Amino acid sequence: MAGAAHELSETFLEKEYSFYELHREEYERDLFGRFVLIYGEELIGDFATIEEAIKAGIEHCGVEPVLIRKVGEKEVVLRSFSYNIGP
Repeated sequence: MAGAAHELSETFLEKEYSFYELHREEYERDLFGRFVLIYGEELIGDFATIEEAIKAGIEHCGVEPVLIRKVGEKEVVLRSFSYNIGP
């Protein structure tokens, strides 16, 4: 399991959104169109599909909240999704 659990008093994914905004220009230049997976203040990876990003998020962070964002596109927020990936 990755890092310490998020503090309950923090705004949901506040660290992740701040980290993304801090690196937005770099991501738009180098990772445009890819899905980035951010946990805390760390870029876990970039992926071609959202399914790959979700799977990596579960493998790396378990049930901890993560930010998955397609670089260069309008933000889409998923409030919840199934942890059952694959057969």
